[in-house]
Amino acid sequence: IILAVTGLVWGFDWFASGLHRVAGGERSLVYTEPQSDTSAVALHTTLPIDLLYRRMRAAYPTAPIIEIHIPRSTSASIEVAINHDDETYWQTDYRYFDQYSLKEYSVDHIYGRRSQASLADNLIRMNYDIHTGGILGLAGKFIAFFASLIVASLPITGFYIWRERKRKNRSNLKSSSAA
Repeated sequence: IILAVTGLVWGFDWFASGLHRVAGGERSLVYTEPQSDTSAVALHTTLPIDLLYRRMRAAYPTAPIIEIHIPRSTSASIEVAINHDDETYWQTDYRYFDQYSLKEYSVDHIYGRRSQASLADNLIRMNYDIHTGGILGLAGKFIAFFASLIVASLPITGFYIWRERKRKNRSNLKSSSAA
């Protein structure tokens, strides 16, 4: 059931929104990126992504993963994702910076700082890790794999059992009519 519910969250936006609302979520599930101020002039001699990397490495010295996403356009912001656990994704802090002034932007969706996320926000952020079993580590991934394998085999074994019963019923009818 857990694998099915987490799969429905991925498949249907209305289901994800409904689950988020029922859990008490108020923030948006729609990812939007803040826009950089294109009228600002960069005063840096070093690339902004290099400056941000140094800043994030100093702020999060033990973080195993720090990703810096290069802006796709002149108005896009720089996204920095700091993952505190290299086995899961839900604990990632997402921060957004103006690509010219390096001013930090706050966002109104669930993909912001984890410290500002509610229980409902964290539930939706955990969806992938729950679905794959990663939330429980390697053992959880094995459990999710075997549970999926068993569930996938149920229609095949059900068909086989149904066909064998039908075949036995036919042979029983033939033997009783011959007698």
